[in-house]
Amino acid sequence: MASGALSPQACVRITVDTTVQTKGVAHRTDAHLLLRAMEHVCRLARKHELQLRQSFLRLGREARREVARLIHGKGHKQALRHLRKMRTWLGRLTRDVCRKIEVLGERGRRRYRQGLRRDARTRRKGAHPYASDGCRS
Repeated sequence: MASGALSPQACVRITVDTTVQTKGVAHRTDAHLLLRAMEHVCRLARKHELQLRQSFLRLGREARREVARLIHGKGHKQALRHLRKMRTWLGRLTRDVCRKIEVLGERGRRRYRQGLRRDARTRRKGAHPYASDGCRS
């Protein structure tokens, strides 16, 4: 206003367009959360130099892609089959790490306990422990 570009009359009423278009919203899916839990268990094992029988990461990534592809079409049953496999793989991984932890003693067990509990909750159907903002789907 001081420069004269705007008159005081122009500032009496302002119209603001508050339309917001959301972009890039990623909704959590069971397949994605199961894969994240598998990655978490593998990362814990690698960090503490535990030798796993099999990490299932490559299979998990492939299964997650299949679930995403099938769930949009008419392959709902097939997608659920892949989810069931992912839950099995996460359970195998968790049990394998638990067996290896027993060898580490009490100090080693304490480090893993919290992470493994969260991953065990992920294995249950419909549980989304990684949804940190409190969302439940």
